[in-house]
Amino acid sequence: MASRSQWLNLFYDQISNHLDRHFFSMFTGDNRSKFLGSPELISHSRAALGIAHHTKLMEAVLARDEDRAVRLLEEHAGFTRRFFDRVEDQSESSP
Repeated sequence: MASRSQWLNLFYDQISNHLDRHFFSMFTGDNRSKFLGSPELISHSRAALGIAHHTKLMEAVLARDEDRAVRLLEEHAGFTRRFFDRVEDQSESSP
């Protein structure tokens, strides 16, 4: 994050670390190692769970744009399934 605010940068780092810990706690054994070793999976998790996606959802709700809010919420809820599919795909392709 590139902000001129030292406080905002520290807050962003703290939130990112919390997100990582939350996500890592979902895994044990081989899947945990695969996740920690995959910049693609970490990036995917941050994109789906980060502030940008939540901001879009919040804006749709505040604008009372029900169709957009429902679409974003469904996309967000579907993230977990897609994420685990990616982990499984990596597990199957690993030696």
